[in-house]
Amino acid sequence: MAEQLVQQAFGNILPSSDFTLTQALLVSSFFLAVNFPNIAINPPVAESVNTEYDFIVVGAGSGGAVVASRLSENPDFSVLLLEAGGKASKISDIPFYGGVLQLSESDWNYTSEPNSEFCLGMKNRACPYARGRVLGGSSVLNHMFYARGTKEDFDEWAALGNYGWSFDDVLPYYKKSEDNRNYLLAKNAFTFPQMTMRDGFRCSTSKAFLVPAGERENLDVFTHAHVTKVLIDAASKRAYGVRYFRNGAYHDVFARKEVVLSAGVFNSPQLLMLSGIGPKEHLKEIGIPLIQDLRVGFNLQDHFGYFMPFLVDKPVAFVPERYNNHLTNMTYDIYQKGGRICLELMETKAFREVNGRHPYVPLPTCPNVLPLSEEYFDCFMRYNTQPFLHGSGTSKMGPANDPTAVVDPELRVHGISGLRVADTSIMPKIISGNTNAPAIMIGEKASDLIKKTWEKKEVKGSQEGY
Repeated sequence: MAEQLVQQAFGNILPSSDFTLTQALLVSSFFLAVNFPNIAINPPVAESVNTEYDFIVVGAGSGGAVVASRLSENPDFSVLLLEAGGKASKISDIPFYGGVLQLSESDWNYTSEPNSEFCLGMKNRACPYARGRVLGGSSVLNHMFYARGTKEDFDEWAALGNYGWSFDDVLPYYKKSEDNRNYLLAKNAFTFPQMTMRDGFRCSTSKAFLVPAGERENLDVFTHAHVTKVLIDAASKRAYGVRYFRNGAYHDVFARKEVVLSAGVFNSPQLLMLSGIGPKEHLKEIGIPLIQDLRVGFNLQDHFGYFMPFLVDKPVAFVPERYNNHLTNMTYDIYQKGGRICLELMETKAFREVNGRHPYVPLPTCPNVLPLSEEYFDCFMRYNTQPFLHGSGTSKMGPANDPTAVVDPELRVHGISGLRVADTSIMPKIISGNTNAPAIMIGEKASDLIKKTWEKKEVKGSQEGY
């Protein structure tokens, strides 16, 4: 039946020498829509919550879903996972439809500040910055690339004083969550690009971690609960709960052991500052009583680039065997060189055969520059800036003697007990690649660190926070 529907709808564009990528996506999307599997993409959600839990995890994204799932593996732990958004829609399960959900209710709909240096071609000269506000977080909105990063990335973290974060230390946590069914790819740290997919569908962290844990009696997943503050005793400097907004009212819920912030690169530092943890000069300026002076919100890092379009006269096939994925942090000058390399590619035999060319269009911000001149590339980059949404570093991890660090190598907020951060905001330096896989790894390692902390305390007979 499904095949007949596809034939009726797309019979005139089914595979031929003129079958394009766009047509292929249309056909595959339609086929998935009429053959949608009866697979859960959301866990059961609680209708109400208790007043107290052992652990409260804030944010059900790439890190938080992992933390909550792993902690609830211990039946003696009670875990509450609070998510500001709601359930993921069925359409999110279709590969490459994440972009459709950006700027929707599943997105926080952030934008950069308007400026005169970049994002000049965007509305109000501000780049949209998608962040997931949904069960599964940004793993529901992203383009599903899975990249661990390089060995050198994590070895540098360890060299900065972050014990336990070398590549050899974190590799087991990557492997723990991976379900790679190609043994050749599974054993290689660097290989062809891989995706967070399962059986042809998106595999968000909600589907991968929360759905299997959804029936556990010791885990409550609570949606549409926007956490606005971590409750901290100013005298003892111990976190003991959170305050959240839901259904028009504020509510407090308490943590016997720990609060874990996995709200992402923007919301985790925001929550810390709203709770009195941050740069004292800024908190004083906006009238928030200071509890701990830390450089929260600094060190923001991301990957940026631009998309340079080319026209061809014939369909072009994508051949994975010819694809090399070289990811690097590039300086501004290298972006210019990258544009020229793209132009040089048009002179190769393969592109000459399809008449590959860059469609020069005068740019509104600098209409009089010479085509493809240095000034043109400078303007093009500023006009067509694209943040890759790999935001990192705003709750920087570092040892106690690092004045810029927010959390220690065990992800505990410096100077505050009972409070950790587990998301990409803890990265001291951004990795050389997409950040979703590292976010999942951070969740895996964080949950292990927490379990080990409380196993030691149980042996000693102590139930007090660290």
